[in-house]
Amino acid sequence: FPVTIEVCSFGMVLSFTIGIACSFNPWISTVVVGIYAAMVHWVVGHFKLKAPGSFFFLLIAVMASCMPFSWAEMPQKIGLIAMGTMLACLITFLYSLALLNTQKMVTHPPVTIAITLRRQRYNNLIQAMIVGGFVLLSLGIGHFFALKNPYWVAISCLAIMQGISRRHVLQRIVHRILGTTLGLGVCWLILHFKLEPITLCLCIVTLMFIIETLIVRNYVMAVIFITPLTIFLTQVANPYFNNTDLLFTYRLLIS
Repeated sequence: FPVTIEVCSFGMVLSFTIGIACSFNPWISTVVVGIYAAMVHWVVGHFKLKAPGSFFFLLIAVMASCMPFSWAEMPQKIGLIAMGTMLACLITFLYSLALLNTQKMVTHPPVTIAITLRRQRYNNLIQAMIVGGFVLLSLGIGHFFALKNPYWVAISCLAIMQGISRRHVLQRIVHRILGTTLGLGVCWLILHFKLEPITLCLCIVTLMFIIETLIVRNYVMAVIFITPLTIFLTQVANPYFNNTDLLFTYRLLIS
């Protein structure tokens, strides 16, 4: 379990680094992120990792590619991401130690669980190319129309493509539209209270806990809380953050 977190942490840092390193040009970043999305999806499919699979690696790469470019600030931003992943590894390590101590207190013999990564003989290269192509296309559309935050288009596309079948994809489209609309209503109510920075942090922690609880049970319910969480994480520095009506109208249109 800790090894998995360490590998995922390295993947997060790498994704952020690639995204922000090519953010100096929107079209170059679109091509690079599209190719990177195909490669990441191929690797995830090769080792048959479970859902959400490549989603969060690609999400951070797409968001980083739309950040303002600055050579001077790059080391600091990458370092902050690395520190966050190190904290996650530390928490996982402490949790693993506590879990081992709990298992030792049990009287019956411990059960050894072997986790193996099964490689596919024939990797789904076509699927990886499709994912990379649509990430490239959706991000390019966002840049073409000069959207304020073009990464929303690519993230929405990625979230829908997480479906395991055509019917599941169509179901996710409906769930995302419905969940985003209801989530914007929840966020609108929250932001009508003047939130202090500490209160906003507590709201983010609470929303993350609710999302982790609901995401494995009901996707549409999870999206209701994912929407305000993403707005809090990405739009706090936006000058339109306090103009809730304008911000929500824009967020709904690009979803």
